Amino acid sequence: ISACLVGSEMCIRDRYEAATNGFPMVRPLFFHDASDPNLYKATDQYLFGEALLVAPVLEKGATSRRLYLPKGKWYDFFEPGRSYEGGNWIEVELHADRIPVFVKGGAVIPMLPVFENTARYPGAQLQLHYFAAAGSNTSQMYEDDGANPAALQQKQFELMRFVGTQNSAGNSLRMSSTGTFKGKPQQRKVDLIVHGVPQPKQVLLNQKPVNGFEAVETGGWRINEIVWNGAATTISWR
Repeated sequence: ISACLVGSEMCIRDRYEAATNGFPMVRPLFFHDASDPNLYKATDQYLFGEALLVAPVLEKGATSRRLYLPKGKWYDFFEPGRSYEGGNWIEVELHADRIPVFVKGGAVIPMLPVFENTARYPGAQLQLHYFAAAGSNTSQMYEDDGANPAALQQKQFELMRFVGTQNSAGNSLRMSSTGTFKGKPQQRKVDLIVHGVPQPKQVLLNQKPVNGFEAVETGGWRINEIVWNGAATTISWR
């Protein structure tokens, strides 16, 4: 996945949760589920927020490592064509250029195109990676001007909400936004990348058919440059 990841959008969102709910950014596996005894045994793994699971490599020269995935569907972040059913211990191959990271099924991971520094922060562009899973799942993204240290207290921020739904009635991603701040983009160009779902026959934007969607190598599909002004918008497919 070629984009600027966790250092910006995920960290900002999780800091918002920490400030408003008291949730730590880095969490033990049992933080959201105290009923699974295996989560207490997996002490060399952690959750980054609610959606990402990180399994550091602690053994020099290791070519594989054993890890535990909580209940539910999980995707390999770097190879999203691979998914796993949680509630199981698995053995994964290790790579010299990365450590194992997994994404919780149902999560939307907001990302940005690569940029050189915060002065060139591309706020009017957004990549949404939706890791499809059964049911309805909600993700959030926090955004402010990056300069006001009292933005949260002064309510000078935007909170974007993404609701992914996958059930017998259909498949969709709903985007909505509340709040504002100085310099907030009037509209954004959104690239949506859906993992775990083959290329559909039809994609609808607010119930109107759109073209330009295509398959991706990892087995999912994408549609580029959806113009979004922050109003409630639903992308559905079948």
